[in-house]
Amino acid sequence: MSQNRVRELLGLMDKIIAWATVPVLLLLVGGYLVIDYFWTSDQSSLWRGLPELLKDVIANLIPVCVLFIGSYLLFRRIPSMKAEQEMDELVSRVCSKVAHILEKDSQVETGDLDLLPASTSSLPGREGPVCRKFVLEPLTIRSDLKNRQVLSSVFLGWERCTIMFWVLVPPKGKDLRNAPHNRYLLAHQFGGDDYNRFSLRYTGDGDWRVDISGSQGELQQIVVDDGLSSGWHHFMLAWDRGKPELTFLIDGGNSGNGRLESYLSNWPERLDDSVYIGAWVGRLVYDESYCDTKLFELWVYDRFLDASDRSVQEHLALEKQLPPG
Repeated sequence: MSQNRVRELLGLMDKIIAWATVPVLLLLVGGYLVIDYFWTSDQSSLWRGLPELLKDVIANLIPVCVLFIGSYLLFRRIPSMKAEQEMDELVSRVCSKVAHILEKDSQVETGDLDLLPASTSSLPGREGPVCRKFVLEPLTIRSDLKNRQVLSSVFLGWERCTIMFWVLVPPKGKDLRNAPHNRYLLAHQFGGDDYNRFSLRYTGDGDWRVDISGSQGELQQIVVDDGLSSGWHHFMLAWDRGKPELTFLIDGGNSGNGRLESYLSNWPERLDDSVYIGAWVGRLVYDESYCDTKLFELWVYDRFLDASDRSVQEHLALEKQLPPG
């Protein structure tokens, strides 16, 4: 169960209690009074003792209902903003852990592209950026297959990082670019939809969008217009939080580029265990969030790279090896 589903259920309970509290209490009190004043027990009747039994049941139900409603309202309504945020984070973490357990048991919902800890980037004797490579064969991610992938979120805590991969972009109005809802290539969040978010998506507005946010839920975005032809395209995200700078390049910047500079205060502060590849986060994922396309050669570097770097040029050169669209 996703944290969004948990919040939906809590919201439903709010509505039920708000609409049912007074009627239920009036019904209980009224029933007690009716039985007490208008229903007398006939000692020779088969039903003798029933009025007193019902009165006892109702008399016990009234304080139980009052205690439950009072406790629930106290839990839901009085917490401070900080407590509410902590509760959101607790719900998110519990749901995430349950999701991981369920996914591990089923081996259907996701794959696991585990990433080495950040400490491996500074091993003695290494020269140049350290790279981890995933999706070495073209991977079709589709809603009917429910086969989004899971990448360890540890790289989101790195000071510098570059992510590159190839995406098969379909004609407009089809699959990835048929987006009445957001379709995600990368997705991470912790504590609510707009909290501690890192995502790359194709939006219902028909553009490519990078989202980042911290624990306050304030989004920063890079928006790149979609003018791509159908076929394989190179997507690259790179950041250096020390500068600070976040860049988003399509085809090395030739088909689209965007940049955030001097203000990355909304970077994710708390991390879930996973970044999801090819769909939105959580266990209960709506089908429209799946990218419904092919991905290929996902590389993660522990350095901030630009389009002129040798490693980026090497990745761009894979265009010659790409399978037909």
